[in-house]
Amino acid sequence: MRAWVVRAGRDGERERAALDEGVVLAGWLEVPDLSGAASREDVKAAVETAYPDESPYTLGNWTGQLHRFRHEIQVGDLMVLPSRSGLVAIGHVDGEYEYQPDREDDFPHVRRVKWRIKDAQRERFRPDLLDSMGSLLTVFELSRFGAAERIAGIADGGTDPGRPGADEFAATLTEPAKLFEEVRRRSVDDPLTLSVRDLLGVWNAQGRYATAVRIGRRPAIASSWQSCV
Repeated sequence: MRAWVVRAGRDGERERAALDEGVVLAGWLEVPDLSGAASREDVKAAVETAYPDESPYTLGNWTGQLHRFRHEIQVGDLMVLPSRSGLVAIGHVDGEYEYQPDREDDFPHVRRVKWRIKDAQRERFRPDLLDSMGSLLTVFELSRFGAAERIAGIADGGTDPGRPGADEFAATLTEPAKLFEEVRRRSVDDPLTLSVRDLLGVWNAQGRYATAVRIGRRPAIASSWQSCV
């Protein structure tokens, strides 16, 4: 089981529909029905046709998000919806991808969700989970530090136990930009010390394979490897 976030709009404009209708919604109005898109390449072709003037970076970003929405999110997965009010809804994906072109809100790409809790207080989540929900993407996975199991526990009425043995500060470094800023902020006499696991976790790397080693060789953080425990 995996855990996902599908945002309800920059200003929360789709929150009410999502909670009342039991759905999560994705825009990209110009992208047609993806029911027949059997692969990422099919999704990519649809996005490129719909937005011929966008940059390769933007097209790749949108393709990735729509591919997740269409293919990677599975029935039974956890869905998390942070609201502008500060509350968090948690449910289970309850249906395959649907295309509803006649929706008045112009968000035709739909996944059905059975909400289990609609008003979880933010205090029930540890800082690393809350920070992970802060991505600017519309569709993304919560995958670090056992997020799915922790979210399931909250949906069952408990509180977030955090990652066993976690370095609480390291858990707040949820993206490379935060790590770089922390390194710049510190002096030579106050170096940042992280475990190898936590350092790789900033990039959501799961092991010391070739890509992870290349991350560690980047000049901005190379010194961090030397102080890892």
